[in-house]
Amino acid sequence: MHRSRTFTALATIAMTLGAGLATSAAADAAPGYVGQVDAAGGLAAHYVPAAAAPRYGGYGDGTRLTLVCKVRSVSIGGNDLWYLVHGSKRRWVSARYVDNVGPAPRFCGDGRNSTARVTAARLNRREAPTLRAATDGVLARGARVSVVCWVDGLGQAAGDTRWYQLASGSWVSADHIGATKRRVELCA
Repeated sequence: MHRSRTFTALATIAMTLGAGLATSAAADAAPGYVGQVDAAGGLAAHYVPAAAAPRYGGYGDGTRLTLVCKVRSVSIGGNDLWYLVHGSKRRWVSARYVDNVGPAPRFCGDGRNSTARVTAARLNRREAPTLRAATDGVLARGARVSVVCWVDGLGQAAGDTRWYQLASGSWVSADHIGATKRRVELCA
């Protein structure tokens, strides 16, 4: 009988530890970054991280946002960081108008960049994932790039919407980049 109680006690401890680890893993997976909107007229959310991109809702001054991660894109008031708001793969807000409550969000991607080569004769690097964004350089065919993550941006045709963020902070159309060495993750 003593063995039975000992086994039951050990099983209970193991289940409790397992539940604690599962709870901890779930907590680690949940976004933990919070920001507060600091914009008197409110803050527009955009489809991609660029003010010229279509609006996708907005947030009132003082609204608390759960933030997923950040990317570099078009500078607003000297700040080139943009935050992805939790709950949508499409709501990007300028960090210029968001005060961090606690730590700032991590950069998007999984931290393991992938390399690839440019396949177009000339490829414009852009400030944001849209053809309307200003160019910030040109890459030649065969140039090696380090890809951080991707978003569905704004292209000219239906199949021309995936954009890669490069380690430099620039954006390029994925249509003009060859196969990557490893899978590139969504900017999230």
